[in-house]
Amino acid sequence: MGFFDFLKGAPKEKEISNEIITEKDIAIRDNFSKDLVPSFEIPIIPEKIRKLMWIVDGKYKNCNPDENKKVLFENELFRIEYFGCPVEPSAIFTSLPVSFKNRSNQNESIGYFPTYKGLSPGQRWTYLEWLCDIKKPIDIGYVFIFYYGLERHLVYGDYKEAMDAILLLRQYHKNNSFQSYSNNSLIMSAVLHKDKEARLKILEVIGSESCNGNLLLIAKYLMRVGLSEDEIILLSNKVGFKNKRFLKSHPDLFKEKIRYLLNSEFEASTFPFYNLEAKFGTKEELIFANISFPHEIRSPILPLIKENEAFKMSIHKILSRSNELVKRDLADRKRSE
Repeated sequence: MGFFDFLKGAPKEKEISNEIITEKDIAIRDNFSKDLVPSFEIPIIPEKIRKLMWIVDGKYKNCNPDENKKVLFENELFRIEYFGCPVEPSAIFTSLPVSFKNRSNQNESIGYFPTYKGLSPGQRWTYLEWLCDIKKPIDIGYVFIFYYGLERHLVYGDYKEAMDAILLLRQYHKNNSFQSYSNNSLIMSAVLHKDKEARLKILEVIGSESCNGNLLLIAKYLMRVGLSEDEIILLSNKVGFKNKRFLKSHPDLFKEKIRYLLNSEFEASTFPFYNLEAKFGTKEELIFANISFPHEIRSPILPLIKENEAFKMSIHKILSRSNELVKRDLADRKRSE
């Protein structure tokens, strides 16, 4: 009998008289192993989820805190170097006790910056049970424990599978903090791995409005993808465009004029801001939630494209000229009536 066999159905009271399974009493009753590892050989936790878990001991160990892991990401805008492999907050310690009788209420808060190791035996049960179906409602702290490990995969693991898991989590767990962190980490991962296909997939799912504005600009700049009329309009406040009368009263016509200008000026359907000859300032930006990441990874120094004066002036000019074209068009229509 594997450790997770009990998840196939609710255990009877007489089967759970031991409140906590410890290294001493495991294997004495119900043929439980002292190790959680056998559970991975039973198709209860989906294989895609099991592959994304970090384990520090046992047969399936795949996380070594003493390993000197070095990863370098470099592009024309910034450089990030990751060195070391500190203890992962989501890491499974198979020797830690797990209580199924005293399992915790899944909606009870486990606090900020939780770790698997720091959970009580009952909370560990709740977490492991939730991993069988990560779509189920649960306190966001448990979601973050799993998510920390997914962020590590985004940096130097199976980043595409991790992206898919994060996108699935986002559908069912609408916590603002989680949504914000995952926005940033997904976009940054696509940037670090220079994966244009992944970036396009992410933007299609989460939308430009949800993204960190500067991080989105970095991604588009590096991948040579211009700004659409909607994205240009979203930047109107940032660039100081205040004359929004026609933008509010005739939004479709306004977008039409932006498209006209882009086509006439750049022979493109988007604004190729990546061709601007500009030197960008830099600033630390909090990207990853994983508290074990080095500071330079969790909060890297990134170029501030959205603060660049040449960039802001270009966006403002497009909006202003579009506004004039709308005004002229409306005046012509009025005279022809």
